[in-house]
Formats: sequence, structure tokens, C-alpha cells
Amino acid sequence: MYLALLSSCFLPTNFAIAHISRALDDRELILVTLVAMLGGLLGFLVYSGEYQEIRLITFGLVTFVACNALEGPTMVRFVIFSSISD
Repeated sequence: MYLALLSSCFLPTNFAIAHISRALDDRELILVTLVAMLGGLLGFLVYSGEYQEIRLITFGLVTFVACNALEGPTMVRFVIFSSISD
């Protein structure tokens, strides 16, 4: 069930990044996604005294979506830099 939830967030995240990338520069978008990823990872690491499944599911979803969103702008930067060096 959890993997199905993560998989269902893949395509909407790509559409959202495509829409947001029109307004933001690639570097700003990379910075925003890195901050979101850091927030998701810190959510895993904060010790609250007890195990809460909803917290782990939520921060796992945030981390996954941020990693997925980070893939697009970094690949664009990679393609631009590799075409310049050729």
C-alpha cells in the first residue's frame, strides 16, 4: 500500500515541477527541493519518544517527492553542461 502511494505521487510531481520551472530558475528549484528533502530527512531523525507510523509515512512521502522533483532540474543542468563541453 505504501509503495502504491509513493508511485501515485510520481507523475503529479513531474507535472508540478514542469509548471513551477516556468516561474523559477533551475538553481532556485534545486535549492527548494533540497530544503524539502532536508525537512523530510530531519522528520525521520527527530526523536519524539514513541513510534508513530503516520509521521514516518508522511516524512517518507516528503523525502520521496523531493528526490523525484530534484531529478528533473539536475538532469537539465547536466544536459546543458554536457552539450557545452562537446
